Amino acid sequence: MSAEFSLLNQVKVSGFESSVLATYNISFRFYEELVLPRLRAAGCRNNVVLADARCVAQALADGSDRPRLAGRAYVLIPVMAGGAFHPKILLQLGPKKASACVGSHNATYAGWSDNREVTSAYAAESDDDSSAATIRDAWRFLRAWAGTAPPEMCDALDAAESVAPAWLRSGSSGES
Repeated sequence: MSAEFSLLNQVKVSGFESSVLATYNISFRFYEELVLPRLRAAGCRNNVVLADARCVAQALADGSDRPRLAGRAYVLIPVMAGGAFHPKILLQLGPKKASACVGSHNATYAGWSDNREVTSAYAAESDDDSSAATIRDAWRFLRAWAGTAPPEMCDALDAAESVAPAWLRSGSSGES
């Protein structure tokens, strides 16, 4: 049996200046009231959320869970996919380290707290770390999906990349 892992504890880890969260479904209230304050308290000032465009549209139409801080406290990139944009990834990037959490958890209270979800966590401080390639692959994946967004939205990803470890930046364009 594996150890318990908490994404809510992971977002409290310091040493990261940027986060990129990819999710299918999102509770904006959960992200803005629980996740974002923990990220910011840990020093993470550049935060990006990529979410399925249909789920974002539903939240906007419904009105009960509209994003209130998007565009001010974080960048929201709705992603349109042929089917559904369904990855669940949390990347945290700092000047000396990076981490990736990949799992089955949507960015909702249930997905991060109540449900029994699966999460694989990776951390690297250099290109020699065994997790570096996985983190680079997750970064490339998210950059590719965000590539269809307006350039202004991608500026936050450029900022994240600019503070990321050199081994992540050098690998983000497909270079080896």
